[in-house]
Amino acid sequence: MEKIAILGGSFDPVHKGHLLLLQGAGRAAGADKLVFIPAADPPHKPDAKLAAFADRLEMCRLAAREIGAQVTEIEARRGGKSYTVDTLRELREQYPNDRLLLVCGSDMFLTLQQWRNPEGIFALAEILAVARAGESDQIMRNQKAFLEKMGARIRIVSLSIPPWSSTEIRKFLREGKSAAHMLPPAVADYIQAQGLYR
Repeated sequence: MEKIAILGGSFDPVHKGHLLLLQGAGRAAGADKLVFIPAADPPHKPDAKLAAFADRLEMCRLAAREIGAQVTEIEARRGGKSYTVDTLRELREQYPNDRLLLVCGSDMFLTLQQWRNPEGIFALAEILAVARAGESDQIMRNQKAFLEKMGARIRIVSLSIPPWSSTEIRKFLREGKSAAHMLPPAVADYIQAQGLYR
């Protein structure tokens, strides 16, 4: 039985913070596999003008090599809105005997009860909730207790991750500034070559 740590997101673009999040949470939980799942059509961003899925997928592949992670196109193949519960169901079919660990940054963790079918998510995967350095332990613990009443299995992992965001990186790039310090080098090169986020 393997432990598979998974991190989903729009990854527009994927940055070093995402790598630290997946790698750090995976290491803390003793994960055997690390997997990025780029969302094809994220339901929480209905009006977002995302970069093309093919570009976001390729950037994830380039970034994943840095930490020995895998990338799956599961959400693009399925079509429709990319709901986490549907993705976990498919992964459970693919890996019937393995433990699925859903990595959540604190922003995602604190809204999990609002996602589609949270009880379904909790039945399919354990939650690795990542608290960044300096964030309130009490808020995370309160949320853990609340979600555990809904059937969640949760482990809180504390990691020191810079507060970078894809939104901030896109803004830098639109303004012609360098975001190289926040991006894996291969991803920065790809963005430059494809003229993304100009």
